[in-house]
Amino acid sequence: MALFCLDETTSFAAALSEEFIAARHATDKLLLRWQNNPAEWNQLLQKVFGRSAPLDLSGITIEILNGQAMAGLSGAYAPVAPDGNERIYINQDWLATANADAIQAVLLEELGHAIDHRLNQDNDTTGDEGAIFSALVQNRAVDLQELNQNDHSELYISGQRIKIEASSITSSVSYIASDGVVKITLTGSDHIDATGNALDNTLIGNSGSNLLIGGDGNDTLTGGTGADQFQLGGGDDQVTDFSIPSGDTVGIEVWQNYVISQVGDDALITVASVGSIRLKNFNSGDWDEDQYISRTDASGNPFNFGGAGATTILTSATYNASSGTLAVTGADLIANSGTDNDIDVSKLTITGEGSNTYTLTSGDVELTSASTFSITLNASDELQLASLLNNNGTSSSDGTTYNIAAALNWNRAIHFLSPADLTGNAITVSNVATPTLSSATYNNSTGVLALTGSNLPAYPGSSNDIDVSKLTITGGSGSTYTLTTGDVELTSATAASITLNSTDQSNLDSLLNKNGTASSQGTTYNIAAADDWAPGADSSTDIADLTGNAITVSNVVATEDLLLYIQSKLKKTQVTASLTLAADTLSQSIRSNLNSKGISPASKVLELTHSLPEKQTETNLNLNLATVAPNLNLAGSNGKRSAAKKFLYYNIDDQGALSYFLYNPITRTGARLFDTDGDGLGDLISIAYRDGNTGDNDAQTNGSLSLKTTAATIDLNPVFSGQDNGLLTLADPTDSTTAAAVNFKATLTSNGKNSHSIGYIILSAEEAAEADTILKDLDQLKQRAVTLFSSLEASDVTLHDAFRFSRLLQLLNGQSIRFFSTADSRLSDLTSLSDQRFSWLDHTINTDGSLAISGNNNIAFSLSQQVTDPGLAALIAQHQHIAASLDFTAFTEGQTVSGTLYTAREASFDSVTGFYRAVDSQGNVVAADGSLIAPGEDGYTKAALLDSNRVTALDNLSLPDNQTKETSFSLTEFCFLAPYAKVTNTETNQTNTFFAYAAANPDQLPHFQALGDNLFGLEDTLLGGDLDYDDLIIGFSFNPLTEA
Repeated sequence: MALFCLDETTSFAAALSEEFIAARHATDKLLLRWQNNPAEWNQLLQKVFGRSAPLDLSGITIEILNGQAMAGLSGAYAPVAPDGNERIYINQDWLATANADAIQAVLLEELGHAIDHRLNQDNDTTGDEGAIFSALVQNRAVDLQELNQNDHSELYISGQRIKIEASSITSSVSYIASDGVVKITLTGSDHIDATGNALDNTLIGNSGSNLLIGGDGNDTLTGGTGADQFQLGGGDDQVTDFSIPSGDTVGIEVWQNYVISQVGDDALITVASVGSIRLKNFNSGDWDEDQYISRTDASGNPFNFGGAGATTILTSATYNASSGTLAVTGADLIANSGTDNDIDVSKLTITGEGSNTYTLTSGDVELTSASTFSITLNASDELQLASLLNNNGTSSSDGTTYNIAAALNWNRAIHFLSPADLTGNAITVSNVATPTLSSATYNNSTGVLALTGSNLPAYPGSSNDIDVSKLTITGGSGSTYTLTTGDVELTSATAASITLNSTDQSNLDSLLNKNGTASSQGTTYNIAAADDWAPGADSSTDIADLTGNAITVSNVVATEDLLLYIQSKLKKTQVTASLTLAADTLSQSIRSNLNSKGISPASKVLELTHSLPEKQTETNLNLNLATVAPNLNLAGSNGKRSAAKKFLYYNIDDQGALSYFLYNPITRTGARLFDTDGDGLGDLISIAYRDGNTGDNDAQTNGSLSLKTTAATIDLNPVFSGQDNGLLTLADPTDSTTAAAVNFKATLTSNGKNSHSIGYIILSAEEAAEADTILKDLDQLKQRAVTLFSSLEASDVTLHDAFRFSRLLQLLNGQSIRFFSTADSRLSDLTSLSDQRFSWLDHTINTDGSLAISGNNNIAFSLSQQVTDPGLAALIAQHQHIAASLDFTAFTEGQTVSGTLYTAREASFDSVTGFYRAVDSQGNVVAADGSLIAPGEDGYTKAALLDSNRVTALDNLSLPDNQTKETSFSLTEFCFLAPYAKVTNTETNQTNTFFAYAAANPDQLPHFQALGDNLFGLEDTLLGGDLDYDDLIIGFSFNPLTEA
């Protein structure tokens, strides 16, 4: 776009002169290039004018006036011209001889005045901001006199006096006092320089802006009415008329430091070993160096990078790795008033090993001369440079030439823009030392191995300063083990901390098996580091450190103690449980009774007392079967899972009595056995606890769990038998009282024309006598009902081939079960069992012992007993009878669950779905302040969808209507993951957020249902719509669990 245009009053010849047109086009082009990079443009505006904002510079017109009308100015900007508009004025006489570069500089200066007016209105920026803008936008050095220049004036145009900001025409006239001359008086109004000699001179300025340099004597300087510069040089000079309103300044060479003091009524400015200037009748308390100091070269001229001999550069540096001292050499370095602020150290970047770079963070420093400064590096900088500058000399071990680069503004003189100096600045390095280990500590409770050493070098990048695979531990009976945990960062040049993975911790249990510095077998602990254990060190030097590195071990748990992970909000907390021998805990009569029934008890009993976080009322405890029941064998003679071997779990009360404690879906407490490694044999016991409920031996809701449990097995062959009241009883023909776990798989075989919610009710053997009453009582049914899965309509559904409409469930030997369904509704919606939407389902017991379940409207599924223990997918799905959620509470750090996510959509409303972290099966979430919020409580939606709660790998899921999709995922999670959906009604354009927990939704309905294990259906309509839960279907297929 054009940034400005010529006014109609512009003379045709001047407007079309080659130099003017070239300058105008170059100005447009330059500004467009700046504005096309908004970040740099806004930074420039902020630097010059103190603020930035969007600007439209079009419409600012230019008018050419004769030299008399312009009062000798080359250019001027009027915010309000005689016609009321903004205007830039150019001196026609000056224009006749000016070249394109000079014209462009003036146009940019006046545009700078215009920008300042646009941004700051009447609050004019200090100095000649137009000239500063013109210099910076052209990437030129700033004339330091402009920093204190008064750019305001007035012109008489069209019979009116208007206020302007102007570009002056600088005079090159100067007078130098010859020998014997003691007084120079300037006349007229030109800008004239005057320089004295070695005598005590008197220099008197005129009405122009003068530069007065007294010389080596003790001189008296009088500036006159213009904006004068009084140069501090040799001798002790005095200024008789220093004036702030006139824009007077004191000139001081760029590298000189000054002090200002009050002497009577005068301010005295002194540069040690150079001279002083005394400002008569001036209060030093009013001094503002930003306004009243002009930094100059030795001749009093504004210091300019383009000036002869005035280039501020770096040339070289030396670095003493032992002392951490970086000594830098340069040229024309500039001092800044104040302390520790001459060099901006954060602008210095070091290049070394591997051509890697590091920018220093040490504090700023003073110059030691106009060509040197020294930096004593902080610990962080020393640590990082240890790997970059890892070889004595001028290059690293890989041949990279050391270099120190200085970014723009590295030399921080007042308002001074030092140029970047990026290459050719060699560093000579000395006293590089080889890294060594000296000792280590190991906390067996936390798994943290802390290393201590010396001269440890950081390495560019993250988590790579120490190659942990190079570390070998000696302990036990002299055995060794090489660590497999990932690499780590240093914490200092003498320390590093390694949190070992579970594999390493497990392997060290037998080596570092006693507190102190030696094992229980008497072996002195040692940590050996093979060559290249510190990647930042000189690769050509062998840095192996194999002996003499003692390890001090603490918190080795006694053999009867067991470290466990328990859920604490969204994290895992390590707690200590006690493992005791069952023979010492269970009474002889109890053990005899178990044996008489053919029950094989575990050899150990687990005890644990644990406090829950505030408002957290439930948690899962996950136990390794081999640890808590090492004597139990689930396999048959062929090594595969025995079909007859059934799992038992007991709670032990304070009196030592046993009670069954397998999972109860009504109380949501108890144990289940899962196979996490896919061999068909259960290896993980997952126990659900609720504060004050069954299994909590203190029987109080007090925020504390008190647990005492043990496992067992028994050989049983339970089968179903039908009862007259429609119940199916599962029992071993010879033992119907031992409540052992039996696993089943329910698989949907047929859908009806409606969507059905399929559930079941369980009765214990003791409740069989009341079965008829219970089955006819809707309230009882609602309290006891367990959701199995939901079926979809037989038509108008988009499905993925990978969807499996099946669920695993655990029943107990001796229990009775009956299945029911509700069509296009939930059980909670009913007010009577005679409601046509409700129906009991019929069953057929097949010859192989499986069940065929069917009902009205063509709904049907099968139920078959499983020989193998439920796998990883069932572990994750174990609480989906409560709500559609994924249970990751069994996993700990270092364990990764991966697989494939399948989605399918059949909906007219657009939805975006994802998963968020919940503390428990009830959907409680952690708010931003760390508190727990339950579904239905204020702030639930906001808390659930916090970035800290949303699961990135399972977020922002969407796809077009009538489409399917599959996506791979990998998760390391330790809590419940629950779905949410943001649904936009395309008819009303209203967006609602729905959750799987009814209380969290605006219509108090659950908007996600489990259609099978890890298969969820979304109902996307507020108030439930058709309750078909097929608008979006999300399914998961999991790969075997992996561990770091």
